[in-house]
Amino acid sequence: MAALGALTVGTVVRSLPSVVCLFTGAVILSAAVAFGKVLLPALVRRSVPAHRIQGISALYVTVMGITAAVSPGISAPLSPTLPGSWHPALAWGVAFTVAAFLAWLPRTRGDRPQSDKPPSGGPDCPGSSACSWACRPWPSAPPSHGCPAF
Repeated sequence: MAALGALTVGTVVRSLPSVVCLFTGAVILSAAVAFGKVLLPALVRRSVPAHRIQGISALYVTVMGITAAVSPGISAPLSPTLPGSWHPALAWGVAFTVAAFLAWLPRTRGDRPQSDKPPSGGPDCPGSSACSWACRPWPSAPPSHGCPAF
């Protein structure tokens, strides 16, 4: 949700009539896309049944590619038709981010962690591994869950 919010803010900032805003918005957009591309596969893996992960992953990668290709194709023709030069033509992408935000909003309501305690024991817990020492920043630190040892 934070990546979608940053994507919306970056799109709005980028469309403001200033070169500084253009580059600032581009940096915000780049950060939002980078976080989204890193976090979305983990979210899909956690939330989607194992037999559907490949299809859902292919779907979101395809949608990201199509959106990246269609965006300049829509912005360029809009630029001469909208008042205010090219600035409003860049802002049309906010519609997609708002739609994505509204689509994800119901999923966030039921997505609460069960407890605040990290998992302990069991084969899926990196802390129970014989090589879990490799995931610790210092010897007495607790194991870092989610860090691959090798």
